Amino acid sequence: MLRPVTLRHRVAIALALVVTAAPAAAHADPNTPDAPAGGGPPPPNSVNGESLTEKTSTSGPAERFGHKGQLTIASDAALVTENTITSGVSGSTTVIELEPTVDYFVARSISVGGFVETNYTSDNAGHAYTLGVGARVGYNFTLADLVSFWPRVGLSIDDTSTTGNVPTTTVTSSGAVTTTTASTTVQNTALAVNLFAPLMFHPVAHFFCGFGPFLDADLTGNARATTWGGKITLGGWFF
Repeated sequence: MLRPVTLRHRVAIALALVVTAAPAAAHADPNTPDAPAGGGPPPPNSVNGESLTEKTSTSGPAERFGHKGQLTIASDAALVTENTITSGVSGSTTVIELEPTVDYFVARSISVGGFVETNYTSDNAGHAYTLGVGARVGYNFTLADLVSFWPRVGLSIDDTSTTGNVPTTTVTSSGAVTTTTASTTVQNTALAVNLFAPLMFHPVAHFFCGFGPFLDADLTGNARATTWGGKITLGGWFF
């Protein structure tokens, strides 16, 4: 014969349930994220707050680059010294180039900046020295946690001084031939358009390096020149 459940029995059952559930709740890890709704896969792991997936995260170095108020200092052409000797031809050519730059992000991904160009070239025919200053604007596209694309376009004023050795041949009254070398200097000032589109790599926050094509084309001047190729940028950002 079943006995009726009294109020005393009900209180005992409730206390037993509370005692049984308490240890499980005490051992639960508060730092373990809740399982996603619908039984989907758990969120991706991370290292130092950086996503290990191909998608960008708010804490990835590339995602943190290009915010309003950031200042970057870099060199768009590392210091390079080249010395080339051609077989069968005496002499060599030496090129030294340096281009420090400063860019400031006035809004998210939009930068304005300036740069100084220096280039020295020397060979058997003489040497040339170029000094220029310019301004530019750019836009940074975030592609992944560690990668972005930062094309920039600007204008510069370049002053080039070229000194050449001009040989002069003379014939004396006795028929002897003599050759002398005279040095001449030509000055050229030109307004140029500058394009640079590097693919940027951000291994850690506040540091970047990149490589991409560039184009420098004179718009004015007596001896207009167009130069293109690829160059490296290396630097960091603040704030």
